[in-house]
Amino acid sequence: MSDCYLIYKNDDSGQFLMSRTTEGKIAVMLFKSHDSAQRFIDAKGMTDELVVAQKHQEETIQLLRDCMTNYGASEIAIEPDPENSSDLDSTRVIPIVALLIEWEGQKG
Repeated sequence: MSDCYLIYKNDDSGQFLMSRTTEGKIAVMLFKSHDSAQRFIDAKGMTDELVVAQKHQEETIQLLRDCMTNYGASEIAIEPDPENSSDLDSTRVIPIVALLIEWEGQKG
């Protein structure tokens, strides 16, 4: 995964969507394509409030580090279902640290 897509509030605040896992852990929502992130926004009926932003791998690495430090995030929710985004049981959730190790290992 080289580029990721996040959903930000459309108010220039820099805030993006996160959720809680069933274990109460904070998860950053990442999408594999602009279309899937936009479908999430559309399904939530929040096209005026939310916007999709593309992030390159290096930007995503820094963002994930910041989320761990500043917000206590420990997980990544990949392609969350808009119908169940408050309950991530049906979503692939992985630890942030595992993804950072994999991506940083790819850099050499």
